[in-house]
Amino acid sequence: MLRTGSAASVLQAFFYVTAVTAAAFTPEEQIVGTMAQFSAAYSGNALPTIVMSLSFVFLGLLGLGAVVPATASLFPEKDMGWITFGKNIAMLSLSAITIYFTWFLATLHERVALFRAGGFSLNPHAPMNWIGWFAFGGMGLWVVIVGMLVWVRGVLPKGFVFVCAVKAIGFWVILAETLLDSYSIAKTGAVAGGLIGGTLYHLWLGIALWKMPGLGNKEIA
Repeated sequence: MLRTGSAASVLQAFFYVTAVTAAAFTPEEQIVGTMAQFSAAYSGNALPTIVMSLSFVFLGLLGLGAVVPATASLFPEKDMGWITFGKNIAMLSLSAITIYFTWFLATLHERVALFRAGGFSLNPHAPMNWIGWFAFGGMGLWVVIVGMLVWVRGVLPKGFVFVCAVKAIGFWVILAETLLDSYSIAKTGAVAGGLIGGTLYHLWLGIALWKMPGLGNKEIA
């Protein structure tokens, strides 16, 4: 499990870079614009939105299938209350992310075509507002729990706790954008939580998991 989680975590680091880079090249109208603005911008350049969405799908699948279970297995039985709570939040959040972005990609072309034909003019990202609570709120909480237990149990170097803080705070800054409708805040959070925190978190975790085969839920003083 730890070796699989290690490889998946390193892949997640790659997809964090891909997601944030794609977002940087995505016109603002495709992220916070109306359906009319989204449709016009999407017609001009659809690739960044597609790459960003695919990155979130792969981040969700890798987390569900390997990274979260492997991370949970690092901690001793005495922490299973916190770990079970955090793991359930993480798995629910990752499921919501994966389902949403899979649906978004699968229906995007059809929804844009329908809008052009005069069919509807809904928010092109609906229901992204409540998905943000899972993608950034729930996952930020999981990272905080991991960081807290790393600090207490010492299963990873203390420096990892700082990386957890950067990632979690960045995620919650993005969530604040959902509440305050500020795209500039979201960009700051994406750089801190995704490009810096997310990449460092998963590279560090991936290397650590690779070096600790068989650790599992051993009692740690």
